[in-house]
Amino acid sequence: MPVNTLRVPLQMVNAETTEIGCAYKVCGGNRMQVYCIYNEIGYMTGMTLYETGPACNTGKDCKHKGSSCDDGLCIKPKEVPDDGKSDECPADSGLTDRIRNKILDVHNELRSLTARGKATDALGGFAPTAAAMKKLKYDCSLEKLASAHAKTCKWGHSAANTRPGIGENIYATTNSKADKLKEAESVCNTLICEARSRGPLHRPSNVVHLLILKSFQAPRSWFSELAKFGVGQDNVFSMKLLNRPGKVVGHYTQVLL
Repeated sequence: MPVNTLRVPLQMVNAETTEIGCAYKVCGGNRMQVYCIYNEIGYMTGMTLYETGPACNTGKDCKHKGSSCDDGLCIKPKEVPDDGKSDECPADSGLTDRIRNKILDVHNELRSLTARGKATDALGGFAPTAAAMKKLKYDCSLEKLASAHAKTCKWGHSAANTRPGIGENIYATTNSKADKLKEAESVCNTLICEARSRGPLHRPSNVVHLLILKSFQAPRSWFSELAKFGVGQDNVFSMKLLNRPGKVVGHYTQVLL
């Protein structure tokens, strides 16, 4: 199937699309052209088109707070435009307070989904419930650390000796014009998520940082590794899981730690 033909159904079923506008024009007297524009791109390589599972019955079944449900479709509340303020941390990273809070909220939402035993595991059932999973808070010192690596524009993980005891997730997209506030939810010309470890045996603390250099798109992509590839009921990150060809789950586990 030609790429331009494949894009049509992919664009229509992208779950993150919330708005559409169309127009038509009769051309040459015997041909009418119809154009529809969507507020999200639905055919980027590697993206998840939609999460599989039961359709919504009520707004509580939807992933966005304050949503309602209409005939199996979630109606997302209107986003308030980003005011550009950066009072929580220095502004030189390119992030605003709105984006920081959006990223933090999504991570805590996904961690809560797992902690409550409601995250689907590809190996069967759901991820086990968590007895004491910590709620994340934002940390400006981690943002500064991530910013230093993001600004190198070199794709790949930073050197481990530059961040002892600190975990890291990375993600990239070719959509360099993505809206930062929208894409922070679903991360990108380089987003780095770092969770700091403290104390005995480097036990993870309740701190998370994510930095986007230019544009965004990732926590949900990282989290989707559970539903795609699975971890299993043992709930242990083993060498067997680590070495499965084409079935990476390390980004998912980093979001949870």
